[in-house]
Formats: sequence, structure tokens, C-alpha cells
Amino acid sequence: MKNAPFALHNEQGQGTLEWFFAFPVVILLLGGIVQAALVFTTQSTLNWATFYGVREATINHGSVQALRTGLAKGLMPLYPGGKNPGAAQTAAAYAAAMAAVDNPNQTDIQILNPTPGVIKAWTTTVNKDGQSVSEVPNSRLIYTANTTRAGETLQTANLYKTRIRFCYPLMVPIVNTAVKTLMTGLFKPASAWDAACYGSGGIPMAATATELMQSALYPPELANTAPANPTPPGGNTPTPPSNPPGGGTTGCGG
Repeated sequence: MKNAPFALHNEQGQGTLEWFFAFPVVILLLGGIVQAALVFTTQSTLNWATFYGVREATINHGSVQALRTGLAKGLMPLYPGGKNPGAAQTAAAYAAAMAAVDNPNQTDIQILNPTPGVIKAWTTTVNKDGQSVSEVPNSRLIYTANTTRAGETLQTANLYKTRIRFCYPLMVPIVNTAVKTLMTGLFKPASAWDAACYGSGGIPMAATATELMQSALYPPELANTAPANPTPPGGNTPTPPSNPPGGGTTGCGG
């Protein structure tokens, strides 16, 4: 019995040592849960923003300008003030989202369909209001023949398909460092864009949307990538802030 206090002291020391090693794992686990929830929310927002951007493009002759503007509007909830109805907050959120969309290191836009070959094959010149306009026809598609050009019918040539890659900056400390270390080392992706995203402390996400054109596609509109509408809802001209999604100061590929 005289050895009991010594044994109790050893057990207490062992418990302290076990907690010392377990504490970082617990913190990493809890941080991972929080970060996973943020990533899930961001992915859902990106899915909606991609759909909204493609929808804007289909009613504006395939305009990449309209696509970018719609995408920025859809991404606004990710930025400070994006859920606040005030005009100033809305302008700030739109400016931040537009800056992210315009940054090729943070947002990569790929037009998957129609391809340049399909556009060239199906483009015709029509007279509209006394002017010659080059377009991929969009009217009365249900009655068009199933003739293929460049491997696609006119109906499939009118499917506007876009893939958006978005680099979301990880916000939870420790977790972002762990992900960056793993994905720039042992698990480095083959894609240079994805690797750059991980290297900047972010995580690449992707969303794809396909919509039927609601207006005739004008090929020149696909080459114009300037923001179509620099003024956000509310009417104020925004000044892009430096805040990344969710607040904070860490940018992704900025």
C-alpha cells in the first residue's frame, strides 16, 4: 500500500502526456469539420452562381461579359456584406466578387460547348435591321433537320455549356496549413492551375452548367471578356475591397 501514491502520481502524469498528444489531433479534427462546412456552402454557392452566369449568357447572345457578371452576382453571398440588403454592403460584396471573377488565378472560365469548330460550321450571316450579323441560328430549333456539322446538330450547337473553376481560400488556421502542405507535396495535382491554388492556401472547386440558348449566339461575344455590368444591384459604383470569401485577409492567387 505504501507504493499507492507513487502509482497514482504515475497515472496522472500519463494522462497529462496522453492529452498533450491528443490535443492537436482534436483541434485539427474540429477545425476540419468547420472548414468542411464552409467548403460545402461555397460549393453550393458556386453551383448556383455558375447556373446563373450561364443563364445570363444564354439570353445575351452567348456573351462572356454577361457570364462573368452573372457569376459575380451569384458569388456575392461568399463575401462580407453579400447577405446584407444595404446598398453599400451590396456594392462592396459585388466588387469583391467581380474582382475574384476577373482574377484568372482565382476563377477559370471554360466554354465547353459550342466549340470553335462547331461555331464556325454553324455560323450564318443574316440581315437584322439593315445590318449583316453573323450568328448561330436559334429560332424554330424544333423544326430544324438533324444534319450534323463538325459533329453536332444545330440543336446541340445551341447548348451553352460552361465549366467554372474557383479557388476558395481556406479560412481555418492549421487546417489550411495542413492542406497546403499535403497538396503541394505528396499529393500535388497534375493540373498547374489546381497546384497554384493549393500553393496560395486555397482549394480548387469546379461547377458545370448547361443551358439552351435563349437568343442567337454571336461569335464575337465569346471573345469579349470585360465585365458587362460594373454597377451592382443598388446602383452604386463599387470599389473592390481586398477581403476574400468569408472575410479575413488571405487571398487566393491574388
